[in-house]
Amino acid sequence: MILSNAVHYAYNKLYIQLRKYLWDMDTVQQIASLEVECYKAVPNILACKQRFETLHTSIRETAKDDEDLQTAIKLFRNTLDSAVDICCKLDAVREEVPV
Repeated sequence: MILSNAVHYAYNKLYIQLRKYLWDMDTVQQIASLEVECYKAVPNILACKQRFETLHTSIRETAKDDEDLQTAIKLFRNTLDSAVDICCKLDAVREEVPV
């Protein structure tokens, strides 16, 4: 079980590398779709994996020549592969007690 923050962290590392390039509109939509899925309170791992694989197919040729992008892709893939269950840490509970 991993925290959703680990998925956020891995996605952020990937996004830092992705924003170095100008992408076609389909790839931009794939990036946005992956980001939306990753930033849900409790991301669906299967949906994240599917969206990531679609994106990876689009960026594969560019990634061949960029070690930093390859590293970010591996980190993201490993994070998703290690996630059987995802949980979300609550920052603070704000409960009102009637007086």
